[in-house]
Amino acid sequence: VEEMRRLWAHGLRDALEREQVRPHLAEIVNKEDVLPILADTSVQEELIQLLPEGLRTQQELYHTVSSPQFRQALMALSSALLSDNFNSVMTNFNLDLDPSITGLLNHGEGIRAFLRAIQLAVDKNRSDEASGNSKESD
Repeated sequence: VEEMRRLWAHGLRDALEREQVRPHLAEIVNKEDVLPILADTSVQEELIQLLPEGLRTQQELYHTVSSPQFRQALMALSSALLSDNFNSVMTNFNLDLDPSITGLLNHGEGIRAFLRAIQLAVDKNRSDEASGNSKESD
């Protein structure tokens, strides 16, 4: 899941550099970027546990992220992020609203705000892990 967050944050930067229009998540999270991340067995193990029981295999994981339904889900999430449901989406993903995110929302940048929140969560996790590691070595 952490790798997916990093992917989305990385994908946003790439998409915004390529074009100034507001990309949908289905344009940002593409199979070519996701499949190399899924090559990491620790990422696979974490994501496979999120699949329905009886479908928890590497093959099913690859099938899921390559499926039209996955792309449709990303489009639906994009629509929710661009609607009045933004706060509900943020709550469901356990993401915090930072002042920089609120600023993006005020400019109609729901997808960018969502990806910014993911990046902030990744940065916070890294910082917490680094603090924990430095405390453990003391």
